[in-house]
Amino acid sequence: TEAPWAGTGGSLSTCSSGPSVALLPSVNGNPANNGTWSGPSNAPHGANYDPQTDIPGNYTYTVAGGPGCANHSTVVSVSETPMPAATIYYTGTPYCDLGSANVTRTGTAGGSYASNAGLAITAGTGFINLNTSAPGNYTVSYTIASAGSCPQFQTTAPVTINAHSDAGGDASISLCSDLSSFDLATLLNGAQPGGTWKNGANTTFSGVVDPGFYGSGTQVYRYLISGQTPCPADSALFTVTYVPTPNAGADGALNICSAGSTQSI
Repeated sequence: TEAPWAGTGGSLSTCSSGPSVALLPSVNGNPANNGTWSGPSNAPHGANYDPQTDIPGNYTYTVAGGPGCANHSTVVSVSETPMPAATIYYTGTPYCDLGSANVTRTGTAGGSYASNAGLAITAGTGFINLNTSAPGNYTVSYTIASAGSCPQFQTTAPVTINAHSDAGGDASISLCSDLSSFDLATLLNGAQPGGTWKNGANTTFSGVVDPGFYGSGTQVYRYLISGQTPCPADSALFTVTYVPTPNAGADGALNICSAGSTQSI
């Protein structure tokens, strides 16, 4: 009677999220294929290991002996690498392009963060420098490299950065009242376009003033840029002093005799 042969043991490494896998190919030494399996608790077990339902440990393969021969057994040591799982999100999005933003992560640590060009992000922490990031829409990825029998893991989160409002600097000017009109937009310096002009009564107008209407005095006008959420609005003030037109009176004529006395003109 030929002695039974169960091989010389072996090992199997799998990912916790992996598919069911046959145990016999992990046995070294060309074992017979007519044996049976038992699990870590010595209970009978099928020929496959399923990470979804089985537990890591020693799985015993036994080939029964014929007449006069004892059974032969060997052990396959099964280990599992936990499959990474995580979620990330940026609770403040959309952001203004001022300050910084931190990621909130749940699940497996140790991954790295990245995004498309324009976002100033720290790979190890997910920290975003909003001051040096360009306004726009981004997708931040969190990636954990493959390990053991587990493949690479990746999850993503959206981030939106809006440009802060900039109405430019304040300015002042004196205008003669004989001007027909003056466009205050010529005083804008570094301002974003598309703003709204307000007069001293907080009424919206075109930004073009009529110096003749005021004649004299000082008026303060405001140029307002509404902020994109969550950026606040910004405004610049323009002080205009209206100067009356000099008046020398009407032309005239005076006839005097060359021998006459001194006359007042």
